[in-house]
Amino acid sequence: QGRFEQSAKNTRLHGRTAAVIGLGAIGTRVTVLLQALGVGVRAVNRSGSTRLPVQRCCRLDELDAALADADIAVVCIALNAETLGRIGRRELALLRPDAILVNVSRAAVVQQDALFEHLSAHPQFRAGLDVWWDEPMHGGAFRLGHPFFDLPNVVGSPHNSPMVDGIMTDLALAAAANIARHLRGEPPQHVATSAM
Repeated sequence: QGRFEQSAKNTRLHGRTAAVIGLGAIGTRVTVLLQALGVGVRAVNRSGSTRLPVQRCCRLDELDAALADADIAVVCIALNAETLGRIGRRELALLRPDAILVNVSRAAVVQQDALFEHLSAHPQFRAGLDVWWDEPMHGGAFRLGHPFFDLPNVVGSPHNSPMVDGIMTDLALAAAANIARHLRGEPPQHVATSAM
């Protein structure tokens, strides 16, 4: 907007609490980075346990315990029948009124209507979105069911965070390594649950 406000207050992360939903490769790295900034982490994964030094690790059916009064929620979990629409009005209301929700997973984990309503009703609540409910990589055009970008408390990117030089080669090499593991009788790495 053409303003250069160096005196504007930002949110201090040190001493805050984050719910990291999903502890795969991304969620694990997010946890480590948040902890480096002095953020306490409550993690959510399938087993409810982790070797990471988190405040608490919960299963998805214990999501409320991770979200309750959290300052930050980072959605890193795979989309499947169990996670589809898992974060709705009730779950958003568990977060602090001035919390930050970051979704780098799949948009459909969060209910679009509920998120828009929550952001509209709570201007101190913020969202950073790298994933969208209708976007070209899912076979359609980019469109929103609500005018998210009219809200001052939303920052979005075009779901392009992994698009860096060499990513397709990296993905092909990882796939080839998993095929080789299978042929050697070893279990594959980075197995995701089915999308539905």
